[in-house]
Amino acid sequence: MQTLQPIGSSEFTQLEAIFKNWNSWTIDLPGTYYLEVIEKLYRRNELAGGSFVALGQKIDLSRLRLPMYLLAGSADEVVAPEQLLAVERLVGTQPEYLRHEVAPM
Repeated sequence: MQTLQPIGSSEFTQLEAIFKNWNSWTIDLPGTYYLEVIEKLYRRNELAGGSFVALGQKIDLSRLRLPMYLLAGSADEVVAPEQLLAVERLVGTQPEYLRHEVAPM
């Protein structure tokens, strides 16, 4: 969370509360769709493998050639830092345009 408000100020505390509320929302996927997402993205790792289809087209991460800043949480419960940082090897972005950081949690 980026803000010009000093940490501990009432403005920062209010922004932090808004962020925490937003971050706590879950996506309520219908059961069948949820199972499909788990199967394709997590079990078969189709996105990383280049076989994931979205809107009728295969998603090929190697076609991504844009600057990227990857920010991982050291104790993220959904995406482990190693999993997120593996994206650097899958995209077509030149190394000088890739940056990453693992934030403590």
